[in-house]
Amino acid sequence: AFGIVVVDRDTGAEHVAHLVHANDELPAARSEDFFTVYDDQTSADIRVMEQAGSVESIELIDNTEIATGEIRVPPGKKAGWPIEVTFALDASGLLNVTAVEKETGERLELKVDVGGMSAEEVEKSRKALSRVQVT
Repeated sequence: AFGIVVVDRDTGAEHVAHLVHANDELPAARSEDFFTVYDDQTSADIRVMEQAGSVESIELIDNTEIATGEIRVPPGKKAGWPIEVTFALDASGLLNVTAVEKETGERLELKVDVGGMSAEEVEKSRKALSRVQVT
């Protein structure tokens, strides 16, 4: 599973919001709006996390940071200003993370090779799975 670190506005606690999950069919893509925490916040850190264990967890300790970037936020905005984050994971293991501040169009793009299978391995796995019957 892959996600980003988010901050709870009420408690200040950090946790991981997963956008792509372990059992998602590839290619997988999902977008979600996240929000600034403070008034007059001038930037937002985008910390990309990978689930370290076999069970999905929102706890930071159970995830590993694999990329980070920063996106600017227009000055003078109140807490709760939206930033759209999109995760797109292809079958070859390339994770594209895009964050967009919608008013200015400011973009942050991160690309992470998360060690997926080669095209040949994907096709071999598809053929093997096509022979499996669930009753």
